[in-house]
Amino acid sequence: MEDDRAASQLRLSSARRRIDAFIEQIDILSASSFPHDDGEAALAAIRHDCVKLRKDLNLPAGIRKDVVDQLCLALLDKVDDYTSILGFILRSTNVRNPFELHYIVKDLIRRVIGDDVSLLISSEWSYTPFTYPMSIDQLPTSILIGTPAPEAGNPLLIPLAGHEVGHSAWRTFGCAPHYAADVSAAVTRQIDTTRAGKDLLATSPLGPLDSERVIDRCAGHVMRQIEEVFCDLLGLFLFGHAFIASFDYLLGPGAGRRYDLDYPSDQQRMAILLDAASPSGDGLAIAYDPAMTDRWTSAVASPEVKNEAEIIDAATAEMVPRVRDELFARLRAKALEPPRQAVIKNVLASFERGEPHSDRVELGEIVSAGWLRLRALDTTVFFGKDDRARESERTKSYKVLADLVLKTIEVAEYHDRIAGHA
Repeated sequence: MEDDRAASQLRLSSARRRIDAFIEQIDILSASSFPHDDGEAALAAIRHDCVKLRKDLNLPAGIRKDVVDQLCLALLDKVDDYTSILGFILRSTNVRNPFELHYIVKDLIRRVIGDDVSLLISSEWSYTPFTYPMSIDQLPTSILIGTPAPEAGNPLLIPLAGHEVGHSAWRTFGCAPHYAADVSAAVTRQIDTTRAGKDLLATSPLGPLDSERVIDRCAGHVMRQIEEVFCDLLGLFLFGHAFIASFDYLLGPGAGRRYDLDYPSDQQRMAILLDAASPSGDGLAIAYDPAMTDRWTSAVASPEVKNEAEIIDAATAEMVPRVRDELFARLRAKALEPPRQAVIKNVLASFERGEPHSDRVELGEIVSAGWLRLRALDTTVFFGKDDRARESERTKSYKVLADLVLKTIEVAEYHDRIAGHA
């Protein structure tokens, strides 16, 4: 008994030192210069939670060892979760980040999911964008948008933030319970009526309970897939051609091998986007360059999940039209519309003159014009120059374009603020 008490005391002492060091680090970070209030507010929320956890560690002598161990495990989980978030918040203060985006992106998020939201934009060292949606339990109203560090100064990739806003909207709109019954029904149909379903059930003798588990497992994957589709479609609606271009830039030509069934294949995701962009049926009539999208790799599922992948993908495809139509109707009910082609044309004309656009336009229209201008620069031949001079000229043109996009975003913010105080 004495040994247990001594071990518990040592464990608690270590835990207190760890959380004290963590709180001290938060206080150091709080002294940083933040470009927007949301970073300081996030740190304050994390500190409040850590202080509460620190108080929970003030246990009387003789407390049961399982209680001590459980508290220490909770501490480990919190510190692990918060460490990456603290790093993200610190990086959000770096001057390499495009601070000009904060106001207009946050305004767009509020129009989609409501006013109670905070936003942090920062760089990530993983080459995967936007990994922190508004599903962080410790920061339930925060959206953390992370761009790949080499692209931190590239405003043309901000359309991919629309995907993460989609995760927040999925949660806020209550989509999972809304679609649960139909997802299960779609999976059951695929298992009952397809060869892949029969092969999946034939892999081992299954009783009724085991069959239900197979259906539930597949339905879980389908639900997560349609959430990803929902997020892609929301990004497409808000950013139009710029979302397709950003998606292709960062992920094209798509992965050739599939292991994670929580996502549709990259090629399937692009096909869904292009179908929704089509002017036929309920499409958004978004113009895009087919040369940019026609060479995506057809992904192959690993043999051990091939049958399951076929069932899941087919059930997802069955759900997509409903998810798309309901999402677009909901966004239009919020007085949101896709980027307007005539406005994009006007913004593009300003960029071609080397000027920021002077009117109040939407973020999706600004970055769509930016991508069109970028495509033109990519195919421009700078005559009379050698290869090194041509590349230097092109690099300068890219930087000028990024500045024009950011300046136009600042103009849009100015118009908004003036209108708000008129």
